[in-house]
Amino acid sequence: MDVVEMGVDSQLVKIGSWSDVSGFELASHKPTYREPQHRGRPSRGRSYIVTSIPEKPFLMIRTDGNFTGNDRFEGYCKDLADLLAHKLNITYTLKLVNDNSYGSLGENGEGDWDGMVGELIREEADIAIAPLTITSSREKVIDFTKPFMTQGISIMIKRPVKQNPGVFSFMSPLSEEIWLCILFAYVGVSIVLFLVSRFSPYEWRVVENYSKNTVRNDFTICNSLWFTLGAFMQQGIDLCPKSLSGRIVGSVWWFFTLILISSYTANLAAFLTVERMITPIKSVDDLAKQTEVEYGIRSGGSTMEFFARSKIPVYNRMWEFMTSRKHVFTDTYQEGIERVRSSKGKYAFLLESVRNDYTNEQLPCDTMKIGQNLNTNGYGVATPRGSPIKDRLNLAILDAIENGDLANIKNKWWFDRSQCTDLQTEAQTNALTLSKVAGIFYILAGGLVVAMVVALGEFCYKSRADATRAKLSLSDAMKAKAKMSITGAKDMDNGRGPPSGSASNSNASSTQAGHCQAYAAAAAAASTSSSQSVGTLYSHHHPHHQLHQLHHHHQLQHHHPHQHLGSCLSPTPPVVPPNSVTASSQGYVIPLRTSQGSGSMSPQQMSYASPSAQTVTSGVVQTTPLSPNTPTAHNCADLPF
Repeated sequence: MDVVEMGVDSQLVKIGSWSDVSGFELASHKPTYREPQHRGRPSRGRSYIVTSIPEKPFLMIRTDGNFTGNDRFEGYCKDLADLLAHKLNITYTLKLVNDNSYGSLGENGEGDWDGMVGELIREEADIAIAPLTITSSREKVIDFTKPFMTQGISIMIKRPVKQNPGVFSFMSPLSEEIWLCILFAYVGVSIVLFLVSRFSPYEWRVVENYSKNTVRNDFTICNSLWFTLGAFMQQGIDLCPKSLSGRIVGSVWWFFTLILISSYTANLAAFLTVERMITPIKSVDDLAKQTEVEYGIRSGGSTMEFFARSKIPVYNRMWEFMTSRKHVFTDTYQEGIERVRSSKGKYAFLLESVRNDYTNEQLPCDTMKIGQNLNTNGYGVATPRGSPIKDRLNLAILDAIENGDLANIKNKWWFDRSQCTDLQTEAQTNALTLSKVAGIFYILAGGLVVAMVVALGEFCYKSRADATRAKLSLSDAMKAKAKMSITGAKDMDNGRGPPSGSASNSNASSTQAGHCQAYAAAAAAASTSSSQSVGTLYSHHHPHHQLHQLHHHHQLQHHHPHQHLGSCLSPTPPVVPPNSVTASSQGYVIPLRTSQGSGSMSPQQMSYASPSAQTVTSGVVQTTPLSPNTPTAHNCADLPF
């Protein structure tokens, strides 16, 4: 037997059944919408009660003036209600939900519905226009239109402080492990190239000279390191492997550096032009795997229902975490957002993506959305079960979507009123700043300083060697080297100067060009007179320097001394000291060492003679036959001084 109840409009509604066996059984409550008698069917001039909930930017109470009626509100839902009322040619009265809730059952899914869903079930409102998520449980008790907005559950965290670019941020495209492997590869390839060049006979070459032939290999360990470094830096050097094995080593190293440099260059632009922020959480999986950062949701609503009903293991684990810590739940979305801002990165809030996006565009611009949405659902306009206006609302919403009206309303409240435009401008800025590339300037400055220190060490080392060989003080040798470094001239007596009273004390006769001329004149004289012997040629600032003997006529004719010494010849004759003989017609002179013994001159009182001179004014010239092993000078640097 059916048990019925008479409604206010004299209609009978079945509420249960009775039987002798089971007794009274309450029927599942599925209310049928009954149009209020004072409003009747949807038509012109009828006013509908629209319920909503204050939630930025969907609905906000205006405080900038004394407004009444629907003008007291503003926001997305207010504009949507105006749009639908205009399309349907109806009027409405907007009111706020009494319990400030969207609509949910008890914790165990039992009891009565609260919030806007409960008001629709109890016929306290005709339409609900709010960010009300369409769910299966709500669809059983109320009707929804087509969704006017699609969204999903997302994660909100506090925006981390931007990481200041390091001095060596240009090394960020490659990890520390890769840089270390590159260093090992560089050393390893250099050693392999050195060994291959040593064992391969094609890397050895014969160097000919007048005394003996020597065998030389260009790829020493230092040159191998230099070749490998030059190839890595994509710079050409004057060394090249000649053997097949050496070229194989060079080829694989070139291919290695080609791919590595290309990959580095491709990533470098992104690392230097995009501001990077270190976030502890990047996805929902990261959030579920850790316990340092707490996370929570709003009590009641579709988000809580999603986690409670989900069968996905990750979401089940998150639900267990939240239910074991009751303090992570919030009563309102604003409370959850404020907790995120004050948590210093230790709290994450899960909420609908549209709210997340809006909050991130508002001051103080300290929140951000991470990861992808956990699910996909939509917001719909709700009506009581069986309401005839639902179909008309559906058509109006579809028309607004096709015409772009809903997109314009969303842009108005989400993006046009964004208060975080500075963040968008910074994200679009691609200019490099000095702080991002300061490291390369430091490396450049450091390399120059190291080069100067090494040059100073070479200067001191060479000065000490010259001082030891010439039996001079270190200070005199360093002065001579410093003078040569500044003026570019080579002081032949290591700072002691020419003989006192000589004209070279005030002229540049001691320059390297003058001595080159003397050496060239001596070679020319020897090539034109086979019977004439020439005195032993010394570098008078090195008393113990090995003697250098000029070639005989046929040796000089064979090797073309004028071609070898052409760079040393100069039409300007050197200054002849007053104690020397008359110079030749060409004006070239050569320094001669006097014979040792009683009455011999000191190194500071050297005599000079021209190529055609027969006598000297002081000292005795020693004449020696030419040696076939005397080396030929190719440039000024090869001369004995």
